[in-house]
Amino acid sequence: MAEIRVNSTGAVKLYDNDDSNFVGLQAGSISSDVTFTLPTADGSNGQFMKTDGSGALSFGSVSSAADDISTGDAAVTIATSAGNITVDAQGDDTDIIFKGTDGGADTTFLTIDGSDAGKLFPNNGIDLNGKELILDADADTSITSDTDDQIDIRIAGADDFQFTANTFTVASGSKIKGGGALTIDNASGDITIDSAGDILLDADDTDILLKDGGSTFGGFKQVSSGLQISGGTTPSIVADADGHVTKPANPAFRIYQSSDTNYANGHTMYNQNITEVYDVNADMGTNGSFTAPVTGKYLFTMAIYDSAASDGDKYDMRFITSNRNYRWGARQHMEVDVTGYDGNMKLEGVIIADMDANDTAYIEVASNATITNSGNLEHAYYSGFLIG
Repeated sequence: MAEIRVNSTGAVKLYDNDDSNFVGLQAGSISSDVTFTLPTADGSNGQFMKTDGSGALSFGSVSSAADDISTGDAAVTIATSAGNITVDAQGDDTDIIFKGTDGGADTTFLTIDGSDAGKLFPNNGIDLNGKELILDADADTSITSDTDDQIDIRIAGADDFQFTANTFTVASGSKIKGGGALTIDNASGDITIDSAGDILLDADDTDILLKDGGSTFGGFKQVSSGLQISGGTTPSIVADADGHVTKPANPAFRIYQSSDTNYANGHTMYNQNITEVYDVNADMGTNGSFTAPVTGKYLFTMAIYDSAASDGDKYDMRFITSNRNYRWGARQHMEVDVTGYDGNMKLEGVIIADMDANDTAYIEVASNATITNSGNLEHAYYSGFLIG
C-alpha cells in the first residue's frame, strides 16, 4: 500500500496499550501539500526535533550561546529560586555592557570593563539615595549621605570626618596627617583657624615656618626646652623655660682703644688701634663708624681717657649721626685740683639716637687740643645696641 489517506478533519490516532488514551496527528488548513520526512535514527538525550524548512526532520541540541537570543517584544525576566545568575564574557578583555532606550535613543547605561579587572563606567553617575557606600573588606569604612547636604566618612567603625556646605568637620580625636610635606594653599582670602580650646602646632623637633609667596619670613622652633622665634631664617628672639628672653641677632657692638692714640680736633675717633669685644652683625666698621642695619632707636655709650691732658684743656665732644648731631662731655675742662689726676681726663656719654637703615654714627673730637686716648679697656670705649 503506497499511502494512508485521512480525509476532511479527521486525525490519525495512536492509542496506548489499553486503548484508553491516544496521541493524534491532524493537518491544519493548508493551501498546498506538506510532507515531513522522519529521522532515520533516534536522537540523544535532551535533543529536540527540528526541520530544515523543506520537510526533512532531524534531532538537534538547544544552543545556549548569547548571540542566538533574538530581540523580543515583551518584558523579559531572568530569575532563579536558588544559586547564582552568572553573566560571563569569556573573550579576552571583553566588556559586559548594559544598554537601554532613553528618550528614544539607544543608550549605554553601564559598562563593566573586562580589560581593567571589572572597573565600572556608569553613563550618568551613581545615585545611592542616602545608602552607605562600603569601601573595605570588613565593612567598617564607608561614605554615607543619609542626611540632606551632609557627607559622613566612617573609618574603622568611627565617624571621623563630615562635610557640609562650606564646612569640613574633623571629629574629636581624629587628625589630618601628611605622610610628607603637607600644603594648605588658598588662592585668595584668609585662612582662619578658630578653636574653643588650644591650637597646637607640633612639628616634631623641626621648624614651624611662616611663608609668603613661597618665601620664608618667620618661624618657630624649640631650642633648649624654650622657644626660638625667627625673622626670615635668622633666630630673632629666644625665650627659655624660665622666661629669660634674648635676641641673638639684635645689633650690638663694643670696641675699645687698645693702645694710646692721638686724635686731633675734628677727627673721627676709634678708627685705629682698636680691639673688638663683640659685633653681632659686623655693623661696626674699622673706620670708627657704626652703620644701622635697620630703622629704630639705638642706645650708644662712649668714653675717652685723655692721658695727655693739661690744666685748662676744654672738651665739647660730638656724636655725629646721619639724622642729627649730639654733644656729650659738653664744655668740660681739665683742672688738676678737681680731677685729682694730673694729666688724665675722662669723659663719658650716653645717647639714644633715632636712625634709619644704613645711617651711620661715629664720635668726633671737639677739643682745643689733641687728645691722646689711652689704651684702656675700661676707660676708652665705644658701644651701642638696638633698643627698639
